[in-house]
Amino acid sequence: MKVVIADDEPLARERLRSLLAEHAGVEVVAEADNGLTAAPPGDGLRLLMFGRIFAYKGLTTLLRAESLLPEGLADVRITIAGQTLFYSGDGRPTADSIALMAGAGLAWWFARTGHAALGYTAVMVWLVLAARELSWGATLWAAPLGMGWSGPIYSSSVLWYKPFVYPAIGAVLVVAGVALVRSGAPSMLYKLARSTPFVWVELMLAAAAAIAASYFEGQLPRDAADPGLGTVALVLEEWLECAAYGALLAAQWHLFSLLRLHARPQDCGHGA
Repeated sequence: MKVVIADDEPLARERLRSLLAEHAGVEVVAEADNGLTAAPPGDGLRLLMFGRIFAYKGLTTLLRAESLLPEGLADVRITIAGQTLFYSGDGRPTADSIALMAGAGLAWWFARTGHAALGYTAVMVWLVLAARELSWGATLWAAPLGMGWSGPIYSSSVLWYKPFVYPAIGAVLVVAGVALVRSGAPSMLYKLARSTPFVWVELMLAAAAAIAASYFEGQLPRDAADPGLGTVALVLEEWLECAAYGALLAAQWHLFSLLRLHARPQDCGHGA
């Protein structure tokens, strides 16, 4: 198989070239930074679209054009392979959804097995983080404001309910805080932190990863940073954000394990 790689990101072309090199019988004969300058490598053409399948990539136009080709004019085969599940606020697909849903599922299980107030509070926190990744629903129900170099740009500012998002979150957190106080969870956690190895390491790792992710995303001052990081900054931000969620998930597992070892179920949660 002879392959021509067409992508506007040099790092993406390099990565694809290295992946194809692992397969015998696949030869990369040319590269181009766009599809207009990429000539077919021989008779017939198989076009592969993969990765982030967004409207701006012209998928609808491609399929319409293929259907208009006279029969027998060209041997064209189109293969589409992409991922469209769980986008972050700027339209990029993210693996963070695995950690978020795992955290919510673990917290739900913990709430159902004894520590109701603490577990359900953790569920709400994970769901709020998941909603933030979806830009409070903008990636599901709103059209993108434009196209950036990494894909569509979404903003929750266009949502009619955006003014109510943070007040609603605040109200939920107040209710959860009252439930936690009434259940006796704060005093139990305080005693646990003084008597056993607590989850400080996981929490510090989560905080450090979150700060670093915000830095590479451009939310923090970075005068000394290279403005040309481009895809590297994008990759680092995604990995660090995923690491922060993973550290939070580890902290939750550690905390719940400590509670099950050092506290009875009735000590926390049944009063919620």
